[in-house]
Amino acid sequence: MTDPTRWPILVAALLFCLAAAGCVQPSFEPGGLNVWAVSGSHTVAMNGTVRRETNCYSHQDKRISLRAARNETVACQLVVSAQERPLARVTLTIGQLSDKTTTLPSETVRAYRPHYVRTTREPSWQMIRQNIVPSTEPHADILVPLNAPKGGQPFDVAANSCLPVWIDVAIDASVAPGVYTSKIEIASDGTIVDQLQLQVQVLPLTLPNEMVCPIHLGVDLPKLLAHHLEREGRPYAPAGLVDGDPMAEQVRGVLDGTLRMVHAHGCSPFLTGIAPAISLEASGQLRLAWETYDRTVSSYLDGSAYPDGRGGSAWPMPVTASFPLPASYGGANSPAYGVAFQECLKQCLEHFRQKGWLDRHFVWTAPPVRAEPEPANTVLSFGTAVRQASPSLRLLTTSIPQSMKPFGWLSHEFDPALSNVVSIWAPPAQFYDEPTMKKCQAMGKSAWMLVEHPPFSPSFDIGTPEVDPRALAWQAYRYKIQGILVPTINDWPETPVSTVVAGGGSWLVYPGKPFGILGAVPSVRLKQLRRGLQDVAYLSLLKGIDKGRTADTIAKALFRYGGTAAYGDHYADGVQWPWASDPDLWDLARRLTADRILRIQGGAPGDKDAEFVQTVEWRRFIDGACKVRIYCEGVRVRSLDPSSSGGEAEVVLHLVVRNDKPEPITGRLRFGKLPVGWRAVANDLPVEALPSLARAKVSLVARASAIGTNELGIAYIPVVFDGGRQGQVEIRARLTQVTARGLERPVVVDGDLSDWPPGIRNVAGDFIVIAGQDPLLAGREPTGRATQQTVVFTGFDSQHLYLAFNCREDKPDSLPATSSNFVRYEGLLPMDGDLLEVLIDPTNAGTGQPIDVYHLVIRPTGAAFAERGVSTDTWGTSRHWPAEVRVAAARQERGWTAELSIPLSAFGREARSIKRWAINFGRYQPRLGQYSSWSGARRYLYNTRSFGNLRWP
Repeated sequence: MTDPTRWPILVAALLFCLAAAGCVQPSFEPGGLNVWAVSGSHTVAMNGTVRRETNCYSHQDKRISLRAARNETVACQLVVSAQERPLARVTLTIGQLSDKTTTLPSETVRAYRPHYVRTTREPSWQMIRQNIVPSTEPHADILVPLNAPKGGQPFDVAANSCLPVWIDVAIDASVAPGVYTSKIEIASDGTIVDQLQLQVQVLPLTLPNEMVCPIHLGVDLPKLLAHHLEREGRPYAPAGLVDGDPMAEQVRGVLDGTLRMVHAHGCSPFLTGIAPAISLEASGQLRLAWETYDRTVSSYLDGSAYPDGRGGSAWPMPVTASFPLPASYGGANSPAYGVAFQECLKQCLEHFRQKGWLDRHFVWTAPPVRAEPEPANTVLSFGTAVRQASPSLRLLTTSIPQSMKPFGWLSHEFDPALSNVVSIWAPPAQFYDEPTMKKCQAMGKSAWMLVEHPPFSPSFDIGTPEVDPRALAWQAYRYKIQGILVPTINDWPETPVSTVVAGGGSWLVYPGKPFGILGAVPSVRLKQLRRGLQDVAYLSLLKGIDKGRTADTIAKALFRYGGTAAYGDHYADGVQWPWASDPDLWDLARRLTADRILRIQGGAPGDKDAEFVQTVEWRRFIDGACKVRIYCEGVRVRSLDPSSSGGEAEVVLHLVVRNDKPEPITGRLRFGKLPVGWRAVANDLPVEALPSLARAKVSLVARASAIGTNELGIAYIPVVFDGGRQGQVEIRARLTQVTARGLERPVVVDGDLSDWPPGIRNVAGDFIVIAGQDPLLAGREPTGRATQQTVVFTGFDSQHLYLAFNCREDKPDSLPATSSNFVRYEGLLPMDGDLLEVLIDPTNAGTGQPIDVYHLVIRPTGAAFAERGVSTDTWGTSRHWPAEVRVAAARQERGWTAELSIPLSAFGREARSIKRWAINFGRYQPRLGQYSSWSGARRYLYNTRSFGNLRWP
């Protein structure tokens, strides 16, 4: 009989032998290492949570599984996570992919180590994005090849942190369909600590070589060279490949390394900051010397620099408003300059014709520095001179091709004469109007778009949500945009690879010099842009073979609104949820598109189980991407007797029904259970056949004998949209009301709130960030609350309205000492240091317009200014408000306080006869990237319908 005590010894011996034979995966000691993988569509935080199973990784099988078409690059991120102990000198070894008969080239798989950057400010649009929480954490954005001389591997992973390694798998068009596998080994200090398998299924379909959506990316040549080359200890930026330059080989290396890398990501790069030399012949004739220019750019235009032989799809002629330099010819208005300008254009035209580049050329006044439209008069004068040189020259402009009056810019005019000189319209995304651009295309013009910011187009800003660069190509597909323009992808500061980048940053590549690389290295955002370009290649394949509208349905489901279609109340206001934010939905869309193509082509199983799975997955996609949203723009409360604050009040809910589903919806909008003492007046209203991607405004009305709010002046009113078979949507509309409290004696306006009586119904609080609460979360714990709260007290005497603010701030030392009475706006947000806003409309008319609003801004220093109207940089006007407002502020241990008194006479004679005013309070906190308000207004504060309510007793 066998001795049972020997079993543990035998088992241990067997495990040891199996491990030695490679049958058992070695594993790190508990508390040491965790490894998993996510797709390239996700962001991995430094302190990210360990994920055992994802849509591309199985922990049980220790396998990364990817699918790719031929001529496609797919990506994943292998995440190496250290637990209680750090990992030192970590290295990855990735074997060659192979099946039973074929081994793919080693360059098929490329891996990159991410380096982190942090920006010092969040852009204004981040605060408006729904469910986007501004973060002070650094962003993994710089991608350095693992085999780089510096910054690749080995690398260290700190305890309780993780590092994602980006892996690209580029499947050549010649690869046979099948399943290819390789082994990945992870070592620490030279010892293998984990192994896993990489599996790639190559599908029997091929993505096209040609660009479905041309993305034109400008590369600033002088800046590119100066960040990579040095001569005599100083940055070196020659005019290009200069004949006889001893550093010409390095110049070519930087150019090839950068432009080939950008080209490999599916984009079309072009060079800026390069021009031919100008000389004068003995006869006084101007001559352009093309030798250096041609030597530098020819291979990128004719395609010989690229493996696929496809040259650049667009290229700027070197003549701009600053070349030839006007000052060299007596100024821009001198006859000599006019002659030189015309001659340069004619020689450029002839040279481009001789070289075979004319079909790709464009002329512009200068590369745009910001996403702003060019003034029409500048374009007209420049374009007229271009036309005089030759009608064959194609002028590109970022000017607006239509009047903006219908969109709320009442002073904007469109000059029809522009159509006579412009060949390529490339307005900023905010002004890209699809109907107008279709008309331009019908006239033979090209319709491009200048990348801007959400919700009008995705952004390339560092720290942008991971889906945004991917979504840009989808926008081009949706709106049939013929070219996306990015004037420069290397607008670098002095140290772009620093851990902290001053301001924001939108460059798509980084200098490779700090990592020993001759040429730029990519960003994560460039990789995500490539993913989007390949997505729309799938869509285009499907659209070409599918007689249905599947491709367009998928595109509209994920990318819903862009350009002027993303306007809210007017051109300066944008909708929320312009495109889907869940990366998994984008990955699912790609997979469903590929499966649909394969089924049509007969290359995938056609059994009933597969059909059912696809149907379930399709329904999951539609339900996840396409919603019916109802949200409340504001709640107005008015006394039926304007001269009395007693009796019944009328409550009006301004609601919006938005249909993001692919088919029209019909339903009814009604109140839920109303509070005691309320009765519905306008209720159960129809919403008839609301088209896909359309919005309907509906107002429900009730009358109330009393408005009951909580201690912070808030009540929630239930609203139900009944869509019949399409289901119900329930939300809670936020009603805000505060009652001004009569004060027995005036308070002292000194920033000290100790002389205020206890708050009873005169307190406003629970500030909500400008993005508001997602209506789809109604009924759950309210979201969207400001991290650092603000409480407001209201009071009055016979002469003044008094307001007191208690502002929580955990880091009061971070408050700036700004005393300026000027506010800098970005769009409709006051992005100019910590501040408070008070907005008052005594008429309570709810017109939506800010023209007659009384507006005050208060800083933590006590500096303040008052105006009538709102003087933003894009919408609204203001005028002087001669109110003798007194303001004082004081710092506290956990925040700051402010007090102000406003003479009641400053609001006009009729104001006090109205017993309910519209009022709102806002607060901007740049440290947290939050802009919040008491009423919970969405997107911006200056729509009077979104104000709260002030009741006079």
